[in-house]
Amino acid sequence: SLLFRKPSWQRGPGVGKAGMRSVPDLALLADGLPGWTIRCTIAECGSPTGWVTVGGTSAATPLTASIVLLANQKAKKMGQSRLGFLNPSIYELARDPSARKAVFRDITSIGNDLGPLIAPEAGGGGPLGCCKAGPGYDRASGWGSISAIPFAKRMIRLAGSP
Repeated sequence: SLLFRKPSWQRGPGVGKAGMRSVPDLALLADGLPGWTIRCTIAECGSPTGWVTVGGTSAATPLTASIVLLANQKAKKMGQSRLGFLNPSIYELARDPSARKAVFRDITSIGNDLGPLIAPEAGGGGPLGCCKAGPGYDRASGWGSISAIPFAKRMIRLAGSP
């Protein structure tokens, strides 16, 4: 981040030592192909059946929120606290190698530098300089994508501990 200082909880393998907040924390499938199939009931969707495929943050963010919602429901059913602010717990899990392997699907290749995919006449054709994926935390995918069930179970465990 150019605006926010690095919080005390943002530590772990690969997280930069610079004094500013590192982003992103997580990644989920955001590609429109294959994307996520959803039922859309408004005319603007343009689908005669109502089923459309979506991608990008518009798909990944609600999916993450849904996983957290289900984890919160499970925690409540168990008589535990809600998960609350997730970021410190995400980094706590990521600092534990066995938890990191169980919870996150580390994205270790490619990245999100779209420069080579942009036509040269539009300013692309070559790398733009950010961001390459690699083992552990990286600026392309954070800790990687989450594996929903292990993520929920471990987050509930952390929320329930004093």
